[in-house]
Amino acid sequence: MNENLYSGSESQPAKLGEGKLPARDFFLIPLLSVATVMAMFAGSEIVARKVFVSGGNDPCWVSYDPRLGSADRPNCTARIKVFESPWVEHSFNECGYRTPESCGPKRAGTLRVALMGASVAEGYLIPYKDTFAAQASRLLSEQSGRKVEIQNLAVEGCGPLFVCRRIGEALQLKPDLVLWILSPYDLEQDIDPDLLARRDDLDPITAAKTPQAPVSVLKRLQRAVADSRTLFAAQHLAFQNQDLYVKLYLMQAERSGFLTKPLPRKWLKRLADTDVLVGAMAEKTRRAGVPFAVAVAPQRAQAALASMHVRAAHVDPYLFESAIEDIALRHRVTAVPVLSEFGSLPNPEKLYYPVDGHLSGDGQTVLARALVRGLVKDIAVFSGRTDSNEQKMAGLR
Repeated sequence: MNENLYSGSESQPAKLGEGKLPARDFFLIPLLSVATVMAMFAGSEIVARKVFVSGGNDPCWVSYDPRLGSADRPNCTARIKVFESPWVEHSFNECGYRTPESCGPKRAGTLRVALMGASVAEGYLIPYKDTFAAQASRLLSEQSGRKVEIQNLAVEGCGPLFVCRRIGEALQLKPDLVLWILSPYDLEQDIDPDLLARRDDLDPITAAKTPQAPVSVLKRLQRAVADSRTLFAAQHLAFQNQDLYVKLYLMQAERSGFLTKPLPRKWLKRLADTDVLVGAMAEKTRRAGVPFAVAVAPQRAQAALASMHVRAAHVDPYLFESAIEDIALRHRVTAVPVLSEFGSLPNPEKLYYPVDGHLSGDGQTVLARALVRGLVKDIAVFSGRTDSNEQKMAGLR
């Protein structure tokens, strides 16, 4: 027992304020906490910048041509790297196309493809030999028994309206096929109705200048956070998980609308505009006697969903490709199916740079095989049907 209970001695009462923090600690402790967090963040930022390196510049890319959209400078070479890609050299021929062959008159016996589109079609962030264009060129040459050359007119940021405006340029190359590779991302920028009506008008498109509003401190802070390499590293790791990535992507209703039934009004309008543009291009290629084909290079979320056995009833990864195929059918244009090639593989989202979203080198191979199979099947000039070629075709399956 406690002897104090019987000793008659009494405990000293606690002094007033004893056990309470000094007033200064109410400021020091939060400051130390913030400083600790900032030090940890700075350390992780240093490590992330060592792992996810970017560098080089792209002097070849002209961000905006008033008549034809984005363009690349002729006879130009750029060496670039972004966080998830290897160092890549982009070289352009005398016409500004990412093609090693000259864009001059094609050699006798050579088949020429005029490839159109934006960054996916260009093979952005991929060494040229690994791009689907280079791989398809080799495979088509084997299938047809003739040299097949692909003049790659595609350029980063070249949306559907500007692809349509460049169809005349493509036909001047005297191609044996015009091939347009598009992705849902290419349609995210809505087309001004007036510009759509003037799709054949090659006069410069001038945009009205709007005064620049001052950038607030909060906005600058948001930009700094968005540019953080630590945040990028966190996304890169999180997006390795298929279920989490797909869930996060579908939460972006505006962006992922092309995957949901029924299609949102905005996406219906975008597809209607694409219908108009495909019709205009089909008419010009038909008059020139040149086959015209379109194919959808799937986005990362599309590919992931196509491989998933269980998904929400209102989500359909094939919805966009089917809509483009319907448009092509209406205008007697060849549509090359691609998504099923990705969907047949386990975890096809690993064929993409996780955050950037462009196809990796392995993804380019899958795209090339799907395109070659479809073109050999539907475009007579590439069929070159012989027993040996049938055996080669079987190797693609």
